[in-house]
Amino acid sequence: MHKPFEHILILSDFDGTFAGKNGRIVPRNLEAIERFKALGGHFTFSTGRLPSVLAELYPDFRYVANAPVVMSNGAVLYDPLNDTVLKEFFFDGVFARRAAKDILARFPDMDFVCYADDGVMQQDLTPDEVRGDRWRKMRFHSPSHDQVLACRDYMRAAYGDRYNVFRSWHSIVEAVDKTVTKGNMIAILREYYAARGLDDLIVCCIGDFENDIDMLKSADVAFCPSNAIDAVKALCDRVLCDHDEGAVAAMIEVIEKETDSGALPRAPQGNF
Repeated sequence: MHKPFEHILILSDFDGTFAGKNGRIVPRNLEAIERFKALGGHFTFSTGRLPSVLAELYPDFRYVANAPVVMSNGAVLYDPLNDTVLKEFFFDGVFARRAAKDILARFPDMDFVCYADDGVMQQDLTPDEVRGDRWRKMRFHSPSHDQVLACRDYMRAAYGDRYNVFRSWHSIVEAVDKTVTKGNMIAILREYYAARGLDDLIVCCIGDFENDIDMLKSADVAFCPSNAIDAVKALCDRVLCDHDEGAVAAMIEVIEKETDSGALPRAPQGNF
């Protein structure tokens, strides 16, 4: 049987992209993903969450993804089939504790969360109470949009030489190691598939927020839902429907149409 999508990898953000409003799973997306995979396609998620956290929210993610999952905003590459971590990146928790205490002193109304080396989300703790000295990600939350922006800008100015700092939602600012982005994982995934005989991989990505920007820039073809922030819309090849209407399915429908017509790019950094 001909597998027209065997050279295509889709990376989809989860919140605000794959998941609909209030985190609901959109049936249209699941139907399109299964159709895409049945014809050889590789589908996975690229999310800020850890395996344990995403599994609580959506246990079936391990069955929907048939490719390694990018997690913790690029700090973890996870094999859902074998429940193993293929690659992970940490930063120094000793210094990060000092940085986190400084940030919380300046923004005392913000909540603090840490993804350290125990594979769970550590919350409702002070930086000194976090277990482990290898951190994957630290996150600060506030319902105040202005405070989140101010915190992001301060973190970039004070710690931008050590961390990549971005908002992953209107109320959340995060920091990962300077070497880590969702986009950097694309090169690792290309190597992963090249080692399995797939040298001409076409990477299609879809996302909606600041933490997706580097991934979308690194994609061969970039998509976003209509609810994406303006900075994301500006760099995408296609702006699709709202995430609650099945933006991932809409992306797959475009890929199906462009593959049939021969318009899908066959070389890195092509465009529709």
